Amino acid sequence: IGFEFLPSNEQALFLVNNTASSTITCAQKCMTTKYCRTFNYDIQTKYCRLYQGDVDTTGLIISSSSSSQSLYGSVQLNIEDFLNYGYECSICDNNRYMKCINNSCQCEMNTYYDGSICRSQKLDGAPCQNNIECRNDLNLKCLMNIECGYNYLLNYTTSTTASSSSSSTSSSNVLMIILHD
Repeated sequence: IGFEFLPSNEQALFLVNNTASSTITCAQKCMTTKYCRTFNYDIQTKYCRLYQGDVDTTGLIISSSSSSQSLYGSVQLNIEDFLNYGYECSICDNNRYMKCINNSCQCEMNTYYDGSICRSQKLDGAPCQNNIECRNDLNLKCLMNIECGYNYLLNYTTSTTASSSSSSTSSSNVLMIILHD
């Protein structure tokens, strides 16, 4: 029995499923796959599953099932890898965590800069303080209750008309409702 990474949203975080001869080979595959931050390796089946999410913000570590001997690993993020955030693009050309946007080094897709490092953006139900922390490609926003979620907006219009022999009045009310998934 081992441990494995359980992503909070498999479809949003899964990158690739392949085989690897060892845990080391699986770890190397993760390190050479640009968006990989976490991997699961099954010793018996030799399956190596790569994920773009990280343990801190997009999943849990659980005991693997009794029929499986799994290991998980994650890329260690170091503040030193992000010291050039916001600087000119030539400085971050070979940085796996940043890319050039508007002539400056910025976080890769599905990550945000927290002042120190580029963290994985959070998924539905995760705590947040602002929209940049939530996966915008999935249309998630940081909702009023400070968690990532879907912001549904419904417009409901009512009209009333009153008239008398001398005058007529009309009014319209718009009610906006935000639904949280």
